[in-house]
Amino acid sequence: MLHKGLLVELLDSPLHNYFKQADCLNYFFCFRWILIQFKREFEYDQVTHLWEVLWTHYLSEHLHLYMCVAILKSHRKKIMGEQMDFDTLLKFINELSGNIDLDWTIREAEALCICAGENGAASIPPGTPPSLPIEPDMGLYPQEDEYQLRNETSFGGVRRPGKASPAATHIMHVFRPALSDMN
Repeated sequence: MLHKGLLVELLDSPLHNYFKQADCLNYFFCFRWILIQFKREFEYDQVTHLWEVLWTHYLSEHLHLYMCVAILKSHRKKIMGEQMDFDTLLKFINELSGNIDLDWTIREAEALCICAGENGAASIPPGTPPSLPIEPDMGLYPQEDEYQLRNETSFGGVRRPGKASPAATHIMHVFRPALSDMN
């Protein structure tokens, strides 16, 4: 979780300093966001929209980390004002579920990513997993994969004409359990 700390330090040093003083620099309160890619924070349609945004890797393959920073920054006044300790902060973060404005948070995360620029990219340690980890030999090409995911296989498991690419098979294997848990 160190990478989030470095981004928070870069993008909101007073909040980072507060977390340091409150002994919250492990950022474990953000663990659920990263582990399940925000699926408990939003409704199903919103989660699928968010995943599409994250998985494009348009501005950064680590946009999910900027999403975390955007959410924390948006609640900074309350977190610092109430001088939340780790347990209170964890409870507060968990209670945000269903109460986060997705469109605003995406825009803010994109703005933070642009604002951080090369310094932001440099603060993310090498080897930090991207929002959608892909095997290097999967042959991912944006146009090809979009076509194959849309036209060859659906996430519902219904086969369509054609053979699914290794990337489509990997994506369905990794995320089918997450999607079925949402229903």
